[in-house]
Amino acid sequence: MEANAVPLRVKFFPSIWKSLERCGVPASEVLRRARMPAAALTETTMLTIEQSHAFWAAVRELSGNPAIGLEIARNIDLAGAPPIVLAPYHARNWRDAMHMVGRYKQMCAPERLHFREEGDSCTIDLEWLQEHPERATATDLMFGILMELGRRGTGQPVRARHVELQWAQGNPAAHAEFFGATVRFGAASNRLVVDRADLDRPFASYNRELLEVLSPALERALADHHAGQRLADRVKWLMKRRLATSRPEMRAIAQELAMSERTLQRRLADEGTRFLDVLTTARRELAHEYLVNGQLDMVDVAFLLGFDDQNSFFRAFRQWEGETPARWRALRVAAQPLPGARREPTAAAAH
Repeated sequence: MEANAVPLRVKFFPSIWKSLERCGVPASEVLRRARMPAAALTETTMLTIEQSHAFWAAVRELSGNPAIGLEIARNIDLAGAPPIVLAPYHARNWRDAMHMVGRYKQMCAPERLHFREEGDSCTIDLEWLQEHPERATATDLMFGILMELGRRGTGQPVRARHVELQWAQGNPAAHAEFFGATVRFGAASNRLVVDRADLDRPFASYNRELLEVLSPALERALADHHAGQRLADRVKWLMKRRLATSRPEMRAIAQELAMSERTLQRRLADEGTRFLDVLTTARRELAHEYLVNGQLDMVDVAFLLGFDDQNSFFRAFRQWEGETPARWRALRVAAQPLPGARREPTAAAAH
């Protein structure tokens, strides 16, 4: 995060407690371990990113289930879910439902969904905007909710075609059973692939009248959310989306933000930064994520960050961190706890 960036907070909805209780995870103990405010039991609450990390750490440890995110999704009460999930449940079809989740979730959490339809498949990539020590559980929940929307909305046992998850360890049997598809761990990205034909399946739960009530309120909330964001943070997010395929150009970024290049430059200057400074920050943050992942070699990392070659990446990284990418990664890996080692999921430890 940039020095002048607004601290990221996560919107927490109390409806998840019901799902956790169904999974045998006591709400009171999660609340205590994560050091969350008592109001979170009954009210929508804004958590710090540290509290959010500690929440997921507590859920994982108390459940003892590496696939707890999928269990929460399986037990979710869609009819009693918050509007960002309730509205998609009453969408026309699975395609509309998933795009609505992707659109409105950006108001609540530090992850983004990217959709791509090609041939007979639809690929959904989940991007984390910053490092998340418990993203395995959170990613399982996100992909699990998308699958549950499709199954409950259509009334059909829709299956995934393929699933890729970044972490190296999981519960292969539980994941394969839930998705009904091959699941690959230790992948370069978090990816859910489904049949494109399933996207057009109509939802039996479609409710146009309810959507006419929910959608305007959600759109106003989304507009207010963007109005409260720093422009530099929005530019950085757009850059991260583009870096793997091309160098982000100011003209393209400005066009996507519906403003001129001059206006973009002026507004960034008003926030005390420049386009190239934001690009450097985007690359640096992504470099940290790719290196910590440990599944990518240096050539791949350099390519995904938009550098012309590996040497250019090495020079830039030494300027950022004062050491080589390989040494930086080795030090982080050495500092990680051994598999199976327990740690108290305090807010500080989960950061």
